[in-house]
Amino acid sequence: MISKAFWEKVKLIKVEKPVEILEKYIVKSNKENKLVEVKNIAQVYKSFKSEKVIFENLSFDIHQGDKLALIGANGCGKTTIVELICGFKNATAGSITYNFGEGVNPHKSIGVQFQDLSFPRNLSVRNVIDFVVRLDGTAIDEKELEEMLLIFSLTSILDTKAHKLSGGQQQRLNVILSLLSKPKLLFLDEFTTGLDIAVKKNIKDFLIKFCDKYKITFVIISHDIETMSQMVNRAIVIHDKEIYVDASINDVNKKFGTLYKMVDKYII
Repeated sequence: MISKAFWEKVKLIKVEKPVEILEKYIVKSNKENKLVEVKNIAQVYKSFKSEKVIFENLSFDIHQGDKLALIGANGCGKTTIVELICGFKNATAGSITYNFGEGVNPHKSIGVQFQDLSFPRNLSVRNVIDFVVRLDGTAIDEKELEEMLLIFSLTSILDTKAHKLSGGQQQRLNVILSLLSKPKLLFLDEFTTGLDIAVKKNIKDFLIKFCDKYKITFVIISHDIETMSQMVNRAIVIHDKEIYVDASINDVNKKFGTLYKMVDKYII
């Protein structure tokens, strides 16, 4: 049995991380075709006794054709940023401007797959897909939907209640639901969680092909740096409540060597 003295000693050990002054690496894009302009947004949660600043004065643009990695440590506000752009929350400060076209509802032009999504208890996988298609008024091509279901390994579980799916199966269903309307802008939040290697590769390859075919701009939030590095052409890093890196993958590779080395420097 491990002694109480041992645990008391371990509890007092301080983990000292070398202090490094990190430089910002912002490479301004010359692209003009902005889908979304985010200016000086802040998110602050206030309670009676305290105030928690998630981030402040964040500004960046999402351009048509971007395949963007949004990177940061847990709790830095990545999912909150997605929620703000999708209109699920209001920012404490700042503005978000959409350029999807005159008279176009921006929130109907955005598809989003969140890491956690609850399904009604009485709906099967088939029912959920039918419901979303009817809700969005989407005329999904049945042959294309059949291909999706095969690639996402959902064909054999269409009559399973959606709330009974495993975590990986729910992730695959969430991704399909986000694609049905062929949005102009797609957010993928930890979409590889719970996927085995073969399924992950198939889905990654399909997403690249699908988004290229329908000219869908996408933003990925993920801790799966290897998969992300194979999909994106630009990276944004949030560190210490600010944007520290915003550059194309070509610039990232020139500056740091690889995307992983950049993440190792700013996040790990």
